[in-house]
Amino acid sequence: MGTRREWATFTVADALGLVYWAPRAGVYHVLREPPAGGSVRQIGRCRDLAAAVALATTP
Repeated sequence: MGTRREWATFTVADALGLVYWAPRAGVYHVLREPPAGGSVRQIGRCRDLAAAVALATTP
């Protein structure tokens, strides 16, 4: 297992959604930044990429 990290960002309504691959954990972290700014918060963890993207792009 490599140490390569990958992520993608999405615009969701007025918020920023992110999917981040964590190779050591073997999961995709799904994060969201509120429209007004502030701290990015984790909204889920998925082992499946399609599930992570679906969660990240759902308003």
